[in-house]
Amino acid sequence: MEQADLKAPLYASATEASGEPVAKPSVCATPIGFWRSLMSWDALTLLRYMRYLNVVLALFQALAGFFGLFDLAMLNITSFLIAVYVIIFALLLLAFECRFSSMEPSIRKQFGFLFTYRGRTAFIFFVGFMDFGMADAMAKIAGVLMCANAVLNLVVIYFHPAFRTGSLRADMDPTVGYTAGETEAATVFANNAHLAAKAGTYAFGHVSPEVATQIVQQSMQASQNNGSYVPPAP
Repeated sequence: MEQADLKAPLYASATEASGEPVAKPSVCATPIGFWRSLMSWDALTLLRYMRYLNVVLALFQALAGFFGLFDLAMLNITSFLIAVYVIIFALLLLAFECRFSSMEPSIRKQFGFLFTYRGRTAFIFFVGFMDFGMADAMAKIAGVLMCANAVLNLVVIYFHPAFRTGSLRADMDPTVGYTAGETEAATVFANNAHLAAKAGTYAFGHVSPEVATQIVQQSMQASQNNGSYVPPAP
């Protein structure tokens, strides 16, 4: 398999490197139809959506852990401590999938097991089971979703044609071809300039005209000074 088949960008373009449109298989409602559809996805599409899913569930996991912190008010110390660890592990998974360049060396050194498909799957299982130790229903839902995600990872590792033929292996690094989070964010803003413009309009609409004028003046002064810092006017 070519290197391009292993790439899983967080925000993928609408075309392959060759310029051809990416064919996205339809997902059938029946279990058999879903299974056949999943097994027919190419490695690029599959790894991309697995990354999407991990990012979304990591955010949901962190939110569930945040609400679990309020168990301290009920004197449920065990649930509170589990919530703290759930938040930490959720943020770790999020940083891993987003691949922040400043954090990746530390993550690779301290949590090297994440850099294999098998190790990442085991970590997702572990964090999912931790959710069941918290008291609120949201944590239970997060646990079910995380464990289901881990099962999906196992199914892909053991049954997808790319793994069965040896093109991909369970001990390979799932981040091969990942782009850094900073690069992904820049790409999103570059490809969605209208969204950035709307965000800017919204932001300026919630500040006073004096503050907006000062921000614009400072930006102009910074550009005239080749981007050097200009302190705000007293």
